[in-house]
Amino acid sequence: MKMKRFHVALVAGPNTLYAIGGSDVPSMEVYHEATDEWEFLPLPDNFPLRGAGAVALPMPVDELLNRA
Repeated sequence: MKMKRFHVALVAGPNTLYAIGGSDVPSMEVYHEATDEWEFLPLPDNFPLRGAGAVALPMPVDELLNRA
């Protein structure tokens, strides 16, 4: 990851790993196995930074968050 995250929610997807939120980090990062790189993605303003949970779904996490 590019940024330290405490109390982060992690979820694995196909060839990806999502690090969502954290104690005071209003973003998420996604790791792409194919490129061995992390990418920053924004979170909605009202997303909980601490105590968030994560679950694998049949759609990309960033796509789901854009529907919220």
